[in-house]
Amino acid sequence: MVSHSLLATKFFVPSIKSNLVKRDRLVTYLDRGTKGKLTLISAPAGFGKTTLLIEWLSQTKLPHTWLSLDKRDNDPIRFWTYFVAALQKLRPELGEATLALLQSPETDFEFFLTPLINEISALETDILLVLDDYHEIAVPRIHQALTFLLNHLPPFFHLVIASRSDPPLPLARLRAKAQLSEIRARELRFTVDEATFFAREVMKLNLSAEQVAVLQDKAEGWIAGLQMAAFSLQECSDVSTWIDSLQGSQRYIWDYLTEEVLEQQPEDLKSFLLKTSILDRLCGSLCDAVLQTEDSTEKLSYLDRINLFVVSLDENRCWYRYHHLFGELLCHYLQKQEPGEICEYHCRAARWYEQQQLMDEAFKHALAAQNWELAADLVEKEACQRFIDSDTSTLLTHLQAIPNEIICLSPWLCMYYAWTLWFTSGDVAGARQYLEDAKLAVNNKPLSKEKTSWTNHPSANEFDDFWASTATLKSYLSHEKDITEAIHLAKKALKIIPEYNYWLRSLALMNLGGSYYFIDDFEQAEPVLVEAIEVSTHCKQVDKIKAQYIDRTAESAVTSLCLRSELKELHGEFSSAVAICQEALDIVTKRRWLENAPGIFAQTVMGKLLWKQNKLEQASNYLTQGKDRSSPLKKSAFATIRRIYLALVRQAQGNFTAAWEAIEEAEQIERSRQQGFNFEFRTFLTLDVVKVRLWLAQGNLDEAVTWMQSKGLGIDDKLTYNSELDYIALARIFIAQENWKKALHLLKRLQKSTESNQRIARTIEVLILQIVIYQAQNQVDLSLNQLEYALSLVHPQGYLRLFLDVGESMRELLHCAAKRDIYPNYVNWLLIAFGHLEENTKIKSQSISQIQTKSQVQTESQIQNKSQLQTKSQSKFLVEPLSDRELEILQYIALGHSNQNIAEKLFISLATVKWHSSNIYSKLGVKNRNQAVVRARELGILG
Repeated sequence: MVSHSLLATKFFVPSIKSNLVKRDRLVTYLDRGTKGKLTLISAPAGFGKTTLLIEWLSQTKLPHTWLSLDKRDNDPIRFWTYFVAALQKLRPELGEATLALLQSPETDFEFFLTPLINEISALETDILLVLDDYHEIAVPRIHQALTFLLNHLPPFFHLVIASRSDPPLPLARLRAKAQLSEIRARELRFTVDEATFFAREVMKLNLSAEQVAVLQDKAEGWIAGLQMAAFSLQECSDVSTWIDSLQGSQRYIWDYLTEEVLEQQPEDLKSFLLKTSILDRLCGSLCDAVLQTEDSTEKLSYLDRINLFVVSLDENRCWYRYHHLFGELLCHYLQKQEPGEICEYHCRAARWYEQQQLMDEAFKHALAAQNWELAADLVEKEACQRFIDSDTSTLLTHLQAIPNEIICLSPWLCMYYAWTLWFTSGDVAGARQYLEDAKLAVNNKPLSKEKTSWTNHPSANEFDDFWASTATLKSYLSHEKDITEAIHLAKKALKIIPEYNYWLRSLALMNLGGSYYFIDDFEQAEPVLVEAIEVSTHCKQVDKIKAQYIDRTAESAVTSLCLRSELKELHGEFSSAVAICQEALDIVTKRRWLENAPGIFAQTVMGKLLWKQNKLEQASNYLTQGKDRSSPLKKSAFATIRRIYLALVRQAQGNFTAAWEAIEEAEQIERSRQQGFNFEFRTFLTLDVVKVRLWLAQGNLDEAVTWMQSKGLGIDDKLTYNSELDYIALARIFIAQENWKKALHLLKRLQKSTESNQRIARTIEVLILQIVIYQAQNQVDLSLNQLEYALSLVHPQGYLRLFLDVGESMRELLHCAAKRDIYPNYVNWLLIAFGHLEENTKIKSQSISQIQTKSQVQTESQIQNKSQLQTKSQSKFLVEPLSDRELEILQYIALGHSNQNIAEKLFISLATVKWHSSNIYSKLGVKNRNQAVVRARELGILG
């Protein structure tokens, strides 16, 4: 759900008055208009746009929701947050993914609106959303995003816009497609009959038909003008003369009538009207706070009762607003009469909103008052919640609105500014500067161990939390220059982070584990990353922790799981790597994070693992389905890495054009990457390395050699964790040149380097390249020896792609290996993947199928109690045995249960069931459920 700090009155449909002028002709037109996508009610102020909508909504049976807009909604994040919140008034489950994606600055609208459109389309039920006062919106990005939404909305979603002017939307195209209904000033003007009813029944004026007709003609049916004229006439002794004197433009008439009506009011009521005109919305206690009185509720009720241009916003008639045109003129008069008091009124409003925990409204009034100290105090109080809500963009906007000299007086504001710059844009230099400013500010504003801090924990104090926050951020910022220093600072931070501060602890642990990851210190990284994950798990079990706080630790958990998966794969534990990555995917799927940073990271890792397993379609899905279109993501390492592995998938699919397109996209991203904070993910292949692979695969040796010469690499250079991938690429170039001696010399050195550090994934690639050399020299025995060694490392992990990329020579060698009974199951599996498995080398399943001629119907109780599921049989005939969970799911599949049913019975997500099912099919060498059941029975896995 959206944040509790949103202003509730923006969603209130103003209440309808009992003596309203009925506008049946327009209500009927609005009903017909719901067959299209958009209804536009466009007319100047005072023509009754909002009143017409209120009347219509009171009669329509369509599910509807309302959003009143104002100037502050020109912030795209604020606009779309309120937009989603309005939809959630009808369907609370809508838009959570969009809200999660909104927090990146300059977010591409297609990126965050696509999930919302998909969710709306899945509802298949009517929804009507009213956007009132859309003329307040002036930001092109919002108009463009709304256009995208209109273009893709399903036919049962209808948008209604009320505006003083035509919005810059594709009205002509919608009109041509009969998707637009329009009501304009000429339709909204009162007819003579409506004007007569208004004057006599609503305003209680005893006017003749001729007098009403003259008044109607002079006001040209303008409802606000008629209403103001009626107020004046209530105190007039010579009605005919007064009506005859009324002339000029609508604005002139309005100014004249406003001044006349104001002068008729008692001084205390006139003062109330002027001073409260600074407020967008009014309630009794808010007005009391601004005026320092106690009778505002009675005054608002009186204004409502005499119909003096106040609009009730809720059924209880607690909240009101002034008619917009009336409010503007009141503000104009206030500025002329009390210019020196306006700031104080705004300050009082700010303090009232602060007490109600409506910090956006409070901040707006503090800025209007130019009370920078108050504004700074408000930001300091809201900053932590902004972080927990992932609303760092709004926090940055608020911080930027305050003069820097005011920011630098507060240690906390400086520290928050540093975190915000790093989170939103990776501005390392700016973050460091504000950390320095924070230390200086402490001298002027000492921290106290007696004062509670933002965590609200009973044991919390601002001294400990401040220095813990500072130390944690410092450790992150040190990555850019010195990993050793980053490790030292992360350890230091962990020593001083209080036990109750789960968020900071999870961040510091993730940072420390990530630092060990960058230097491939597997032994140190593993327990730290496991602890980071456990902190998140523990956080879920602690009472009174906000859901958003848990989500922030969950982000650390996902990143830690992905890093751990990468290290597991690098060090030869492929199956564990897949399982750990699936845990990360389960978290991001449940939280609908597939299109933000944790989700993109998890999908990238899984895409890489699936590519190595030769599950190319699944790999492609993971590498393309989560859109990295937000400004930070599309310029991040994630965006480059995804395209690198997508290029490898396309190469494996034989589509070199698409592969190079992915590479070109990756190069464009690298050119636009911000010069800020960027992790280096050293377990992934680099852009250069993959380009060398593609060049060589297409026979473009010259390009590869040019790259080799530009890098200045030599066969006896020092080999390091960071450089091994480049030298493996160099060995590939030597092989393409048939320079066997140099290639073999370099590969032997690489084998020693990778083996000594247990980087098994790289060792396997090095061994396979040696096999290529021995095969080219017809050294069959050496080739088979190296193949047997390589298979001993990969069995039964599931590597396929490295072998398949070698091509025909590997297939021939595998046939030789099969004849010599070298890892027969794995070799047969590889040959199946090559598509050249001969009948006499297939898995011996015929005899098994003869034995298992009858299938036995299993009950669910048998499934739950059956741990002896032919494990000996499956280990004999399968390269990679089914796990316990996979066996359990296989039995449910055999009973005919759907994936959703299985998920509910096993208390796991639907995505997890699908993942396990895919693994089952792959291990059994089949493509669907029915084939899986048949094959499992042939192998004796199912009884």
